[in-house]
Amino acid sequence: MTASGIDELIAAEREVVVPVPPVFTYEGWEDWEKAIINYLSSKRGTRGTPLEYVIRNDVTFQMPDACRYDQLVYGAPLVGMAFDNDKLMVHKILLPFGDRHGCRAVDVKSKVWWKV
Repeated sequence: MTASGIDELIAAEREVVVPVPPVFTYEGWEDWEKAIINYLSSKRGTRGTPLEYVIRNDVTFQMPDACRYDQLVYGAPLVGMAFDNDKLMVHKILLPFGDRHGCRAVDVKSKVWWKV
C-alpha cells in the first residue's frame, strides 16, 4: 500500500463516530474500560495520534511488523509538550466519568486506572 493509500485510510477512519461510553459502574468495569479505549482510539491528539496512546500499557513493541495504527499508538513518546497537551485532552474527556458514584475512576496525570 502506498503512503497516500495509508493517508486515505486514516482520513476515512477519522469520519467514524464512536459513541461516548456508558456511565461508569463498578460491576461493569471491564466493559467500560474497553469502551473508553475504543472511544479514545477514535479521537486524535495534537499530532494526529489516536488519544489511546496516552493510556496505553507501556510495553515493548516490535515496530517493523506493526500496522500503521499500532506504530502511531505505540511509537508516540510519553513525554514532551504534545504528550502533555494530549494528556490534558484525555483528562477532560474522562473527568465526567471519574466523579460519579463518589469515586475517582482515573488519574490521567499519573496514568493510573483506579480499579476498586
